[in-house]
This record gives sequence, C-alpha cells and structure tokens, in this order.
Amino acid sequence: MDKIRVYISGAITNNPNYKRDFIVAKKCLEAKGFEVLSPIETVASRYNMPRKFCMLESLNLLYRADCITFITEGIKSKGMNIEHDIAEYCDIPMVNYKELIS
Repeated sequence: MDKIRVYISGAITNNPNYKRDFIVAKKCLEAKGFEVLSPIETVASRYNMPRKFCMLESLNLLYRADCITFITEGIKSKGMNIEHDIAEYCDIPMVNYKELIS
C-alpha cells in the first residue's frame, strides 16, 4: 500500500524558526507512516532562489499531495494563504496537523 502524501504548509516569511518547525513536523509525520512533501526541500528553497521560484516548486508538490496540513499555529503568511486557497479550489483535503500526529 502506498503511503499517504502529506504536504506541510507553514509560515516561512513571518517565522524566524521556520526551518526547525518544518523539520520537526516532517519527522513527526514520517514517524506516523506518512510521506511528507515539504516546501523547504525544493531545489529553489535549498538554493535560496527568488520567492516566485520557491512558490512554484512548492505548488508542484502540493498538486501531488493527498492532503495538506498547516503546521504553524498563530503565524500566517501570504504563501500559506495561497496554498490554502489552491488546496480548497483543487479539492485537496485539509487535515488537522495535531490529529495526524496523535
């Protein structure tokens, strides 16, 4: 059986601890048996390319996801809002992060 692919969305531009948050979320989800699609692991992100390239690569990951989860509580960003709207428009289920890791 294939693993469920979970796209993790979280604030990057408004969160000085975003790398840690994404790494921790990935480890927690992988421990539960999910395949994690993380925007901080794209080529554009690793090479600190301009935001538009990072977002385009992230959206390519999102389109491959079975669901999306939002990992940062209380911190929002424009990118998260875009990911939310696209997931909603494309009928990609939004799943509560805490429920996934419990």
